[in-house]
Amino acid sequence: MKPVRTIAVAVLLIIACSLVSLAAEQIGKDDFTSNFPTIEPKKDYYSPGDKITVTYVIAPKNIDSEVNRKKLDGRQYLISTELDQAEWNVKVIYYKDIIATLGPPIKSKEANIYVKEWDDGLQEIEINLTGVIPQISGWYEEVTLLSFQISDADEDSLEPVTVKVVDSSKFEAELSDIENEYNELYYQLENATFDVSDILDLLKDVKKDLEYADKYYSEGEFEEAEDSLDSAKENLDNAKDEFFKASLNHRFEELNKEKKDISAELTLLKYEIDELEKKGLNVAFLKANVSEIEDNLETLEETLSKVSVQLESENYASAEKNIEIAEERLNDIKIGLDKLKSEVYNLKAEQKGLLDVLLQYLEHYLLYIAGVLVVIIGVVLVVKLRGRRGKWDELR
Repeated sequence: MKPVRTIAVAVLLIIACSLVSLAAEQIGKDDFTSNFPTIEPKKDYYSPGDKITVTYVIAPKNIDSEVNRKKLDGRQYLISTELDQAEWNVKVIYYKDIIATLGPPIKSKEANIYVKEWDDGLQEIEINLTGVIPQISGWYEEVTLLSFQISDADEDSLEPVTVKVVDSSKFEAELSDIENEYNELYYQLENATFDVSDILDLLKDVKKDLEYADKYYSEGEFEEAEDSLDSAKENLDNAKDEFFKASLNHRFEELNKEKKDISAELTLLKYEIDELEKKGLNVAFLKANVSEIEDNLETLEETLSKVSVQLESENYASAEKNIEIAEERLNDIKIGLDKLKSEVYNLKAEQKGLLDVLLQYLEHYLLYIAGVLVVIIGVVLVVKLRGRRGKWDELR
């Protein structure tokens, strides 16, 4: 019994190995004939909604070679399309014109065709597909009419069949969007308070690209128009980036300048407070406010030091966040400084008010005092004059 079992096992192994060998046989583009699909209507470019028909034939490289024909049978052929309302009519023709159809038309995005193993192999597969060009996401794209997946075959065994599709409304919308972005950035640059001459030069390139895109589109040169639009978008993005960086640097410089101005103004206020204190006024609450502002200025300085490092290392996202924090802190400092100035002014006004009261009092009684002085002076003069007359009489 053992020899019989051994022989049976050996036979099964041989069969299994043969099946594996057959299943693993790989085919590629050299096993298929060159194919030129027929597309109706034939146009350079299509529009979404166009109805289209494509005819395609899959056939062995050498129809007279049984080996070549046999390579193509016993396989699964999955054919896909991006067309809407797709309808397939497929014929599988084995060698010597033996036809096997797939029944009624297939209404699907895919046609799954199994080619049986045949004594003389596969002659050809005839594919007829009708459908409608779908909507596209951009304004200019390639739409795949046919793509192929074949079992145990290289991916590029059969090249996909594609057509170029143009959506004019989307082109106009995209062109308009870029022009609007261009105009918005140009307006910002025109109103910038810092040097943006290099960025304006970049915008000149954007303007030129947009003009070329419009020209190429009107002439039907859609690939060139797409390249010009891509160039316009790239140059516009670069200009936006440069403006963003320049804006951050400008805001950073303004923060430093305002911090310096506030420090100088605070120094003058401290001097005035000291002078008020010398005159015996209570300035404790003013000094407390000064200390708070100085602490806030110190915190602001720390934040600006971080921004400086981040700008130097081109970490613009972090720099922007810290600049926003610094601007908020600076605003709080300004509010505190305005409050301090008001308090110093009020205290000085109170001191001045006492002096004004004294002056008003003196002014009120000044006329009385002047009148008394005039009377006194008059009496003195009269007395002196009479004294002189008496002496004159005696001499006479």
